[in-house]
Amino acid sequence: GREVYFMVTGQNTVDANADYSRSKYGRAYRLNLDATDPLKGTLELVLDGDDRNGPAKQFQNVDNVCATENYLYVQEDPNSYGDETHDSYIYQLNLRTNEFKPVIAVDPRRTAADAAKYNVGGPSRFGAWEFGALVDVSDVIGVPNTFTLAIQPHTWIDLKYLGVDGGKRRGTASTVDLSNQQASQIVVIKGLPR
Repeated sequence: GREVYFMVTGQNTVDANADYSRSKYGRAYRLNLDATDPLKGTLELVLDGDDRNGPAKQFQNVDNVCATENYLYVQEDPNSYGDETHDSYIYQLNLRTNEFKPVIAVDPRRTAADAAKYNVGGPSRFGAWEFGALVDVSDVIGVPNTFTLAIQPHTWIDLKYLGVDGGKRRGTASTVDLSNQQASQIVVIKGLPR
């Protein structure tokens, strides 16, 4: 179609954004392209995380988006501002009714019996795990309402994850930068409406 959705990830209100000229918590936009001239269109703010009284008041650096036939799914990549109130959410916006709600929350297992495995260095803060790409694979695999979802558990760290993808650019262990030793997951979600 001619509708394009995109996210603007927030930026802390220091340095370049000290004047709050940019979004702090993130926003969702819809670009409606003109039917006769694709170089023209209208831009609409759909969800504004900086309006702390609006429907997107819980946004914590929304980052990724997946648009389906009937829904917009907005994934969080939480900031490190220190004012996080929850772990990462995936929000669902019904494009027909404008109903808006969180539908998935990441679980960093900070209170589980095996919490130390998933929270190296002690209990993780809210937002230490984030969502990556959510992809609707329903048509590809022939199973309705099926998605794949990338999860980035930044506190699930072990040397056994170092270089498992064959990459050489960051293939050395470091006590300062542990990001190249992080686990990650791609999971299949069934039953999430399109």
